[in-house]
Amino acid sequence: MAALSIDDTLRQRPAVHMLCSGVFIQEHVWVTEDLVVVPLKALGFNAQAAYLAHYTTSVAGVPVDEGGLESLRQQGKDSLPVAVFCRLCAVDASPEELERLAATDLDTARQIIGWSSSNEVTPFGMLTLTSSQGYFRVLPPRENQRLRLGFGNTGVAFHTQIASLFQTALRDERFAFALSLHHDALRETNQLFRAARFFNCLECLAAKLKAEAGGSRKAVKMLLGFQDGATIEVAIAGQRYRYDPIEIAGRIRDKLWHGVPFKAEDLIVETRSVFRLIQDHPETLADNLQVHSELELARWVNGVSKGLRE
Repeated sequence: MAALSIDDTLRQRPAVHMLCSGVFIQEHVWVTEDLVVVPLKALGFNAQAAYLAHYTTSVAGVPVDEGGLESLRQQGKDSLPVAVFCRLCAVDASPEELERLAATDLDTARQIIGWSSSNEVTPFGMLTLTSSQGYFRVLPPRENQRLRLGFGNTGVAFHTQIASLFQTALRDERFAFALSLHHDALRETNQLFRAARFFNCLECLAAKLKAEAGGSRKAVKMLLGFQDGATIEVAIAGQRYRYDPIEIAGRIRDKLWHGVPFKAEDLIVETRSVFRLIQDHPETLADNLQVHSELELARWVNGVSKGLRE
């Protein structure tokens, strides 16, 4: 496969192409015989320069001449370098199935190239080629408009909360680190890794409780006030799952971080269905841990977190 020209390789079908920004490579890189990363023309700062110029004139009333705008464009012409991660597929299928089959390889390659360049590599577009057709779509950044913590992201309560978070982060290094862990988890695309990262955030806030509780998972439950149990029940597509999200997320983190085996036999019978949940709907676990992380950060700022215990 590597004997083909890069242009011929990129035209192979079926294949999944993921376009990413932030990729600093100077030549194509064969990750495997079926996966190649190819540098493309940089995005540059055209859109950002135009937006900044519009903001400058509309808000500050400062004129921006075309020469100045062109200078901005030229300064940023090599910024936001782009590469395509092309995963060739051995089977033909629907675009959704091809993307699913290629997803792990593409995501792993993206993280490795990010390591090599010390940059966050951000996907922004996908082209999927079946044997007969092509499908493309834009990948918007991970974002939502969820209203958080009950105060609606507006008004005096919201402004006060944000100011308090900022001041606490300046004076409290542990809180600042936990906030950083929370932010990292928000950017994570792998849902099981995301759950483990939110658990790490909660574990950081529960540090002073570990000795008394006798372990990380028990400390996090104590932090959240779940010493008597944190079992929840959810129903998805007619299937009911009963499990302890703190226990499961902690075990996933231990498996990933410490290499501790996590087997169905480790759980009581009524909670073993969680392995099906982790496989089919891992975002359910991650979303639950995210809410706990958000609320505990707010409790810390308000001085009512059990993790502040002296």
